Amino acid sequence: MKSLEENTEDVRDEARRALLSICRNVLRSPNNYRSRELRLDDEVVVEKLLPAIGALECLFDVGYVEVCTQLRSRSSLDFYLLIIVTETAASCYMQTVTLNQY
Repeated sequence: MKSLEENTEDVRDEARRALLSICRNVLRSPNNYRSRELRLDDEVVVEKLLPAIGALECLFDVGYVEVCTQLRSRSSLDFYLLIIVTETAASCYMQTVTLNQY
């Protein structure tokens, strides 16, 4: 998550929101393979994750691997790290929203 800070604010925030959504979906339905697969040509991946330095690395860190045209989570997905990424992304996003209100 630290390398996300190298991005502009807009790119960083969009990537955090996307990562937060992806992680929450997996945590809600860990046995649902659809929540554990991301197509590399998916609009969210192309527009929010690929432009952000460090965004895909966050997914690799929790256990996603690149398989042909997809990112898939391994069966040994690190749920502890997934929770940490989710909490960190949510916390950073909420700080940004709060700061932008003032």
